[in-house]
Amino acid sequence: MQSIIWTELKRSMTRRTLCLALLLPLVILLQFNQVRTGYVFLTWQGVFEESAGTIIAVAFPLICCVLYLPTVAREIDHQFIRYARTRVSLTDYLIAKGVVNALITFIVFFVTMLGWMLFLRFVEPSLNWMTYEQGPESLTTFTQAFTTDGIYMIAYAGWIGLNAMVYATIAYLLLVLSGKLFLAVGLPFLFYHLLNFATGLLSVPQFSPVSTIFPFNIIAMPLWTIFVPFSVLGLMLLGLMITGMKRTEWEL
Repeated sequence: MQSIIWTELKRSMTRRTLCLALLLPLVILLQFNQVRTGYVFLTWQGVFEESAGTIIAVAFPLICCVLYLPTVAREIDHQFIRYARTRVSLTDYLIAKGVVNALITFIVFFVTMLGWMLFLRFVEPSLNWMTYEQGPESLTTFTQAFTTDGIYMIAYAGWIGLNAMVYATIAYLLLVLSGKLFLAVGLPFLFYHLLNFATGLLSVPQFSPVSTIFPFNIIAMPLWTIFVPFSVLGLMLLGLMITGMKRTEWEL
């Protein structure tokens, strides 16, 4: 299994994957350019929230899915996976590709978010690109729970990476089970926004996916609230995994 995962990781390091991985920092930089002038912030966290918590928050499931999933979809369309079963166990091969999909997604989101926070905290002040003023700091769910900059950066970047990994894995399992890329990408995105709408309608926005992954649009909430929609995602993921394990015939 480890050798298959390592082989798939090396095969995934293509120009296409690199370009898709650069999509996330590119979106952040475009949003940052919009707020760099004409905006006044209290702290570097405010700049991070405004640049990484707007467009990314809306398109989060889509960005999670496009990093590696198109590669798997192309292999399914070209019947590459069907021929791979003659060399390795199909179950091991599909698990390995799922692990690679999860690893790539987590690493891209974790490194991008952590790198952007480090830039805003330690590099940007010397460049004087942003205007800051004194005032009462507005705490969010994560800044109130992790008051040290270093712990906050690692914890929050890890949380975004973990959610991205779960959404990407759900999409991967949907692709493997259905063979349809549009369905695999569309269902997680639809779930994400339907749950956002439903929690808003029920006046419990603290349990919406967008407010638990990017908690910048509501007041600071207890840390346990972020695990409510995440638990629903976990149940969905578990259900898809059980469905996949019970399948006896694969037409990939």
